Amino acid sequence: MSSNELTVEEKALMDNITKEYLGLICMPINKSEAEKGVDFLYGLAGFNAPKKVFVESPLSAQYIYNMINMCIEEDKRVRKFKTVVTSEKDEVWDKTLAIFLEAFADDLKGYADKAENYLKENCYKNNDKKVSASWNGNISDAGYVAYYQFYIQNGTIETTENFEKMKAYLKSGIYDCIQLQDICIVISHPNDVKTDSEGRLHSEEGFAIKFNDGHSLCFWHGIQVPSKLIFFKELINKEDLNAVENVEIKRAFQEFLGEKRFFELLDVELIDESTDRSDRPLKLYKSKEVDPLAEEYIYFLRIVDHSTEREYVICVEGTSGDARTELARSYAFKTWEEYAPESES
Repeated sequence: MSSNELTVEEKALMDNITKEYLGLICMPINKSEAEKGVDFLYGLAGFNAPKKVFVESPLSAQYIYNMINMCIEEDKRVRKFKTVVTSEKDEVWDKTLAIFLEAFADDLKGYADKAENYLKENCYKNNDKKVSASWNGNISDAGYVAYYQFYIQNGTIETTENFEKMKAYLKSGIYDCIQLQDICIVISHPNDVKTDSEGRLHSEEGFAIKFNDGHSLCFWHGIQVPSKLIFFKELINKEDLNAVENVEIKRAFQEFLGEKRFFELLDVELIDESTDRSDRPLKLYKSKEVDPLAEEYIYFLRIVDHSTEREYVICVEGTSGDARTELARSYAFKTWEEYAPESES
């Protein structure tokens, strides 16, 4: 390999490896190979092979995690279930419940019916305990595996047994996992993914990612957004905007709705204009009416990010009436004079 630049052959190899690993998205899962891969990772960490529960979406995995927390003690024996009646129905929930009852049939024994009712009442309605998915052993590992595969295939380094097992793990069709000490919840790939020109999850017309059990999500240039924004754009109201606290999501609303409608929905008026220390525009807005919940006027500062040149609208204290002062306050400075960074990003 050239010390300065890639050869024609190396560029072709890199393209082929990129296509190979991008092709993993949406591939069906091979459960027997996936089980071997899970046992391999657990073994590397010094754990015994876990029980595997296969699900079809991250939502289903969270359901299973909550079910385990509710129903299985540390010794994996069943708790005493109380019988309740519920009419709650949900496609993903019903499929996940069936997976759980089958996977833990031996633990539940004669309690299956009571367990089903108990979980519907207590887990479906209160599925608010979330757990992080795996740090290692998910589709994001394809990036570094592809990186090393390039150097192996061009002869720079030699492969290892563990590297080959990691490749097999990824190619078994595992999208992600929730890795518990004795149980591994294995998530299969989505069946449909839409992206923008930069490869970020994105769709202006529908779901950007769909899983086999019906779980689907909307994204705008890599930012997850409520499905209402994509499917019912005309129904978005002021309350929807005010409920958005994340500035990236609010920026997605701004871009998708357009400047005119976005600020109409905010129902604000411009009270000050200026520039930041890099001469990028600053605009301070004030709500036209007192907010009924806050019982005071709401102020928004429109800024430009120095790294991406994206525009953001952030909520600020606003009482100074001065755009520069409010920018300084957003960084915990009291005055514009105190806010004097040598560079910004």
